[in-house]
Amino acid sequence: MWWSWAEMEWIHGAHSSSTRILCAAVDITLPLDVADTRIALLRSRKAYDSVLKTGGVAVGVKGFLLQCLALLELIHSHDVTRALAVFADYKSELGINKSEDREYRLVDERLGVASALLIYHHMHTLRNIGRPIILRNHVGALVPDFPGNTVLLGIWLESERGEAVWGRVRTGVAKSVIGGAGSTARSATSRVSVARWAWAIWVETWERGAWHAERARNVLRRALEDSR
Repeated sequence: MWWSWAEMEWIHGAHSSSTRILCAAVDITLPLDVADTRIALLRSRKAYDSVLKTGGVAVGVKGFLLQCLALLELIHSHDVTRALAVFADYKSELGINKSEDREYRLVDERLGVASALLIYHHMHTLRNIGRPIILRNHVGALVPDFPGNTVLLGIWLESERGEAVWGRVRTGVAKSVIGGAGSTARSATSRVSVARWAWAIWVETWERGAWHAERARNVLRRALEDSR
């Protein structure tokens, strides 16, 4: 609830309200005085750090707290690389990167989507200045790990729009959807949903006005060969 509330306020440009909510999530009251506000923010960061490193808290709850901490960092630093560093540091701390447990995998995927949306909203929704390559590289690294997640696919395509590098998009599709060279174990065909196959066909129409029938047929052929 804290995360959803803070994110909603932030996306609507109410940064002060979002900050107040993020601090309240760890029982810190944000004062009106500017000097005291800095102290409260430091206390909030320490409180998040303490909870994230404490045992006995479900990994799912820690995942949402990590999203809150990353948003707090982004609001007050205006630096997406620092926000992404928060995700990377604590994911490693929580052991999410190393676990194949289903619960950990679900939290890992949720954090991947949250981190991508954080950059997307910062740059596109709120129109802050930032380097597009940061979003492109970050989402491009996530797509092969979670081939069935259409939110990541949408952000990835949006990040590639206007770059005029259609070959890069096609290569990404080949690796993460069709199972081309360089695909990882996590992006194996067996993990690709029917919706993802349909997306692979649709993406062939994305190159302004071009319809690559033969490649679409190849995608359908590979889908039909899938035992499912």
